[in-house]
Amino acid sequence: MSSLYLIVGLAIGVLISILRARYWKEEIRELDGQIEMIQSIDTENKEQIENLNAQLEESQTNSEKQRDQLKTSTQNIHNLNNQIKERDGTINQMNTKIQKLGENIDRLTTQREDQDQSNKQMNTELQTRATMIQQLTTQLEEAKTQGSEQESILSEKEQEINRLTARMGAMQDNFTIIAGIGPKVAAILRDSKINTFTQLATKNVVNINEILEKANPNLLRLVNSTTWPEQAKQAADGDWEALSSLQEKLRTRPPNRGAT
Repeated sequence: MSSLYLIVGLAIGVLISILRARYWKEEIRELDGQIEMIQSIDTENKEQIENLNAQLEESQTNSEKQRDQLKTSTQNIHNLNNQIKERDGTINQMNTKIQKLGENIDRLTTQREDQDQSNKQMNTELQTRATMIQQLTTQLEEAKTQGSEQESILSEKEQEINRLTARMGAMQDNFTIIAGIGPKVAAILRDSKINTFTQLATKNVVNINEILEKANPNLLRLVNSTTWPEQAKQAADGDWEALSSLQEKLRTRPPNRGAT
């Protein structure tokens, strides 16, 4: 009887072992399925990570390119700003020069107008004096034909002619007739004992410049005495046509210095 119990016990034990083995097989299969699933997910994650790494590298490369482009653009902007500053400086310098040139042109135009007006007045007065002398000369000739009773009148006319001739001579020695000489320079020349065109014609340019420099060193920058002796010689000779022609040539030259 005990043997039967033993056999039944063993059979039950074997049956239990078989059932346990089947259970564990099922568990192992489920675990294998989960492991395969995990391995599949891991593979997908690795691929995604590799894709993300590739994208990250590409983004870094693009970022570096953009930084290089930004640096280049910044340098170009800096260079353009420097060029603009240089051009602005050049434009300002040119505007200053143009302004100075305009001021010089205005000053020289005013001086020329003053000189032309002075010359017109001198020419008008010369013509008036010449007409008066001609009239007095005619009257003198008429008086001479009247005989001795007109001697007193003749003497008076001769005296008046001499006075007018002296006044005309004094007027002809007006140095402002000479282009480039104004009242101030004329006064300086007379202070140096140069009172006539003849005296001025005998002076050379070096002598004249020494006189001007002694009176005021700045005058040498304001006047040009190169043609004064020549103009004075023509004025002393009464060659007004040649003097006018010379002065006209001087007016057509590029402006440099005015009369003072």
